[in-house]
Parts: sequence; structure tokens; C-alpha cells
Amino acid sequence: MGYLPFDVILFEILIRLNERSIDLCRCVCREWRHGLSSWEFVWRLYAENYLEKLLEDSPSLDNVVYEEHFSPEIKYN
Repeated sequence: MGYLPFDVILFEILIRLNERSIDLCRCVCREWRHGLSSWEFVWRLYAENYLEKLLEDSPSLDNVVYEEHFSPEIKYN
């Protein structure tokens, strides 16, 4: 069986968990507690959640209607 480096476990697997599960994972061992409490993990976790929320809240361009023959009228006085 292969070995996964802790960085892979931390930043590819555990970062996808919700906050409650992350709190439970801190009880596994000292290495996990230290890694899950590190500034880099916390920063990446909140950055990823912020971007995900930002993308959810942004308006979709799928509903935009484009007019093919739009020609603005210019009136001269």
C-alpha cells in the first residue's frame, strides 16, 4: 500500500471537509492538530470558501439576452 504525504492529505483531502469534521480530525494526532491549525491551512480553507461563495452569488451570464441587430439611434439637434 502506498503512502500519501501529509501535505497531500491536508491540502487535497481535509480542506474539502466542513468545519465540524475538521475539528474532529484535530483529535487524530499531534501532526494533524498542528497542520489543521497552521496559518497556511486556515488561509487556504477560508480563501477557497470565499471564492466558492463569491462564484455562487455572482450573476450568471447564461441569462443575458444578446440582440444580434442592435443599432442605436443617434438624434442630432
